[in-house]
Amino acid sequence: MDLAYATLRRRILDGDFAPGSRLAHEAEAQRLSMRRMPIREAMRRLENEVLVEIQSHRASYVRRLSPEVFRDPAVRRIALGGIAGRLGVERLDAAGLSRMQAMLPEKADIVAREDGGAWFKSDGEFHETLYAGPRRPRLLSVIKGLREEGSRYRLLGLAKPREMDLGLRDHHAMVTA
Repeated sequence: MDLAYATLRRRILDGDFAPGSRLAHEAEAQRLSMRRMPIREAMRRLENEVLVEIQSHRASYVRRLSPEVFRDPAVRRIALGGIAGRLGVERLDAAGLSRMQAMLPEKADIVAREDGGAWFKSDGEFHETLYAGPRRPRLLSVIKGLREEGSRYRLLGLAKPREMDLGLRDHHAMVTA
């Protein structure tokens, strides 16, 4: 069941399935070389995470993107990120700061290429470096989970070069501060 859940979840978050697309339980079971029961259990877990909608025992659908579904995790991620950032700045060591500074040229290259997927990954590494300072693994885990939950929405926003450019400016300001 965990393999089915992890595989389907990753494929949804990576955008392999378009919002609204049908996830046939039988087809996914065959693709993963397993019975339908682990697929059904995975779909229930994904439904609890608001990633799929179960319409019948045979098919589920990737949840369509909507502002209502995005808002709650985004607000929690921003609030917790602010707390983690403040705690991180207080305990950021020279190695962490150097790592964040070293990321900036690569980030500028990503912005120039307009590569939203690379930005999303790099942005996560940047913030995790800052958040790691307070040594609060549970807080970091919650933030990472919220980040993943909103990834489908953030990737759409990052398709706009202006969003990545603003993020790069914010990261320069953080390192300078």
